[in-house]
Amino acid sequence: MWVNIHAGFVVGIIAFGSHTLEEWLRGRPVLHLVALGLVLLALVGVNPYGFEYYAYLWHGLTMKRPLIAEWQSILHTWWGVVMLYAVSLLLVVYGVVRRGWSPAFGLLFLLAATYAAARHQRHLSIFAVAWVCCVPALLQGTPISRIFTRILAPERPALGVMAGVAAIAGVTVLLTSRPWAPVLPVNPDEHRSVRYPAGAVGYLETQDFRGKLVTPFIVGAYVSWKLHPAVQVSLDSRFEAAFDPELLAEHMRFENATEGWSEFLEKYPPDAILVDVERPISAVLTEHPSWRRVYRDDVYAIHAPAESALPVVDRTGTRLAATFP
Repeated sequence: MWVNIHAGFVVGIIAFGSHTLEEWLRGRPVLHLVALGLVLLALVGVNPYGFEYYAYLWHGLTMKRPLIAEWQSILHTWWGVVMLYAVSLLLVVYGVVRRGWSPAFGLLFLLAATYAAARHQRHLSIFAVAWVCCVPALLQGTPISRIFTRILAPERPALGVMAGVAAIAGVTVLLTSRPWAPVLPVNPDEHRSVRYPAGAVGYLETQDFRGKLVTPFIVGAYVSWKLHPAVQVSLDSRFEAAFDPELLAEHMRFENATEGWSEFLEKYPPDAILVDVERPISAVLTEHPSWRRVYRDDVYAIHAPAESALPVVDRTGTRLAATFP
C-alpha cells in the first residue's frame, strides 16, 4: 500500500529528522539514522506520480487553507483550549529551567509540534502526543512534580472522589451528546460555521435533478455523498487533491459577487447554483434576469436558469431535520 496517499506522513519524517538532530547534539552515533533518513526521503518518490510529487508536496504543505477551520490558528478555537495550550508550554519552560535540556528527550520534535499547533488547530493532537511523551519525564523530581505526586497519591481519599466525579461527568456528557446517533446541523442556530444543505439536496433529489451544480466549498462533498452520480459538483473540500487550487479563488470571487463574477458562469456553465443565502451572490442572482430562484430555506437557496422547469419551493421559517449518513 502506497503510504503517500495523505501528506500527513511528512510528520513522521519530521519526527525522525528531529530525533536524528537531537541524537547528534547529544553526541551519539547518527550515521545509521542519516542513512535511513535519506532512504525515507528517496522512497517518497515511489508513488504513482513519480518525482513530480516532491514539487506538489512542497506546494501542498505551504498553501493556505483559510476556509477550513482546522487549518486556522489556535487563536480561532475555544479559549479554554488556548489556555490549556499556554499552561502546557509554561510547564515545558519550567522543566527546562529547573533541569536543563538534557532530560528533555524529544524536545526538538516537541518544539516543532508546538509551532505547528500554534499555526494550525489540526496539529494540536500531534502536540498533545509529543507533550505526553516528553514533558512528564522532564518534570520528574521538580517541586511541581512532587506536588502532583502528593495530590495523586493512590492512598488519598480525595483522589477516589475526583475519579468518581470525573467518571460521572464523562458518562453524563456521553449520554447527553448521544454520539451513536449524530444529527447534521442544518438550521441557522445549530452550528456557527457549517450548516449542511439537507433541504436543498432533498429538493433536488425529489425533482430527480441531473446535471452540473455550483456548490459552496464546504458542502460540496455532502452534495456528492447524497446525489452522485446524478449531480456533478463544482468544488468540494478535497481541495488541491482533486481540483486546481485556483478554482477556489474563482469560486470566492463568484460567491462574493466581486467584479467579473459572471465570468465564472461563462467558464463553467452550470445547470443550477447552490448558494448560502448570506453570501453576496445570493442577492445578485435573485435580481438577475437570467436566473430564477427555485428553492429557498433559512440557510441555502438554489437558482436555476430562467427557462428551467424546476418548480418553486419556499421553506423559509421551516425547521429542517437531517440524519447521518
